[in-house]
Amino acid sequence: MVEFCQIDLKTWMVERWVCNKWEVGAKDSNKKIKVTPLFQVKAWLIRRVHEIRARDAIATLLLDAKKHSLKSLPKKYKNKSSGLYEIDMPDIHLGRQTWEEESGENSDLKIMVGLVKVAMTDLLSRIENTSVSRILFPIGNDFFNVNDKREETIHGTRQQEDQRWQKTFREGRKLLVTLVDMCVEVAPVDVLVIPGNHDEERIFYMGDALDCWYHNNKNVSIDNRAVKRKYYQFEKNLIGFTHGYYEKPEKLAYLMPSEVPALWAKTINREWHLGDKHQKKDTVYYKTTDGNGIMVRILRSLAAPDAWTFDKGFISSPRAAEAFMWHPENGVSGQFTHVVK
Repeated sequence: MVEFCQIDLKTWMVERWVCNKWEVGAKDSNKKIKVTPLFQVKAWLIRRVHEIRARDAIATLLLDAKKHSLKSLPKKYKNKSSGLYEIDMPDIHLGRQTWEEESGENSDLKIMVGLVKVAMTDLLSRIENTSVSRILFPIGNDFFNVNDKREETIHGTRQQEDQRWQKTFREGRKLLVTLVDMCVEVAPVDVLVIPGNHDEERIFYMGDALDCWYHNNKNVSIDNRAVKRKYYQFEKNLIGFTHGYYEKPEKLAYLMPSEVPALWAKTINREWHLGDKHQKKDTVYYKTTDGNGIMVRILRSLAAPDAWTFDKGFISSPRAAEAFMWHPENGVSGQFTHVVK
């Protein structure tokens, strides 16, 4: 029946089917009873909605990648500075929907995309007259608000979310490509993918998509390793990145020298940069007799609070994104903040 009716099984799925057989008797020309078997086949079909949407999303990604690949030519930079510019936007929670009457501010997918682009434009403008050798751009840290179409975090906590999970992922990919492209106009970009406690699986898929997108671009590197804690060395500086949900801040001071002893030995300025708490806090741990130690910075968020975070008081005041200028020998030489107005 499927073959005769030319049913496309990539579009339709057979939910159930029945096959019946019965016999009919009739006199032939010789007035004898002739028994004829009859058959009936019936099927109930369901449209493969999720598979179609997934194929469409992949097709769109491939089409966009093919268009984008024409622009992915090696870029030559005039500046010879050895400075590093780090841009941090943790806890964007893309897809979160908030209501001003309930939590103080309105926010949705469209509003958040606009805020993030404005923040990146502002932070890049702070170095228009300052040349840098590289840009460090950590992503993740709860970039997405939920982990799957059930509108739940990786731990199963229900969220106030835009229900169109395919659109949220697609718009998130477009947003990150835009941000990386903005950075690469200034200097080569190193992207670190940091898993969060909301979107651990989803941000890995995003990191893989970005790795595919930029794999032929020598000015962009993507670190999408599965490890939750990542380290970045810049000359005499060592920066550790983790979301801040799983480890206590004071424990990070001891994890750094034990996990990357070779990098520890090569550096003198060491910091951890965390998200998760949406509130700014700088603390020095592991302080030695000569005054050296490890700075643990908890960074603010651009995201508007939903009802749960508002009720618990987990809000960033003011909402902000931050950037750090790193000197090769002297550590952080400048700090910049974009505040949501």
